[in-house]
Amino acid sequence: MILEIFRDHLRVAFLKVDAKGKATILKTNNHNIADLAEAGTLIKRFKRLKRKKIIVALGSHLATTIYSSINLVREHSQDIIEEAELDNLVSRAIWKFFDRRRAAIAKKMSVSDLDLVFVNARVQGISLDGHKVVNPLGFKARNIRVAFRQTFLTRQGSDFIKEILPLDRIILIGEAGSFILNALCPETPSEKFLLTITSANHTDVFFSNGGEHAFWNMFSWGSAKIVDFISEYLTVSKTVADTIINKYLAGETSAAFSKRFEKMIIEGLNPLSSGLSSALKRTKATVVFMHNRFILPPVIFRSSWQRKFIPDLASGRLPPI
Repeated sequence: MILEIFRDHLRVAFLKVDAKGKATILKTNNHNIADLAEAGTLIKRFKRLKRKKIIVALGSHLATTIYSSINLVREHSQDIIEEAELDNLVSRAIWKFFDRRRAAIAKKMSVSDLDLVFVNARVQGISLDGHKVVNPLGFKARNIRVAFRQTFLTRQGSDFIKEILPLDRIILIGEAGSFILNALCPETPSEKFLLTITSANHTDVFFSNGGEHAFWNMFSWGSAKIVDFISEYLTVSKTVADTIINKYLAGETSAAFSKRFEKMIIEGLNPLSSGLSSALKRTKATVVFMHNRFILPPVIFRSSWQRKFIPDLASGRLPPI
């Protein structure tokens, strides 16, 4: 069972995994939510939670998951690495990172650092003097680089999880965007790239620079903004605007109308293109992946629109996921 809890949306997916590790989605449920309380009410309706293995993927306002690494220097590099020393080095790396980043993490989730709850840390890999090893015990090295994943929740998020879910059935918990970002890394191993997750009113931007994968920033644009724009442009209600947009996306409008309407859509997407342009310039990323709950207008995949924020299309692309 996978629970995805965002600012305004809850998605629940039920999966079956066979002996070879292949997952098959059996059923999904999508719900618009006003707050966590409503999400909790909906989740409680699902039966037999204590019999399921649960993955919890949270929005960036509730969780922060960072994939990163830290380099440590051994004082006695001629001695072989033993288990006690390795445990101490890993602990130092994890807490050194937390101490350095906790203020920024707290600010990102709009809480004080006293309301940060450290959930878990997992070592992703270890390198000795620049060489990756499966097991560093018994080797000699001066520099040890520890790659790890750390997750923090807000106290509100932590209390919510404890109240709603059986903790012993949770096999993974963290920030949805960072999980997706890390999964994309094998596709773009040597590139800087962005991932956007768009809700009704916000777009969260995640950034991978090859060494770290994490939340980068957020800007105020979402699917509801397109409805608002079309509603004002055509002087119709939001309900009518939403209906027109859905008919356009479904290809149920005439060619002449679609051509005129596409120009409106392009204008309505200006805040999105501005946000992406700023993110690409500041991070120097060359690829943008977009993860959305709504159907993307076809114009997004045309070079005429993409050139607004990717000047050189030979080194930039915008694939959906």
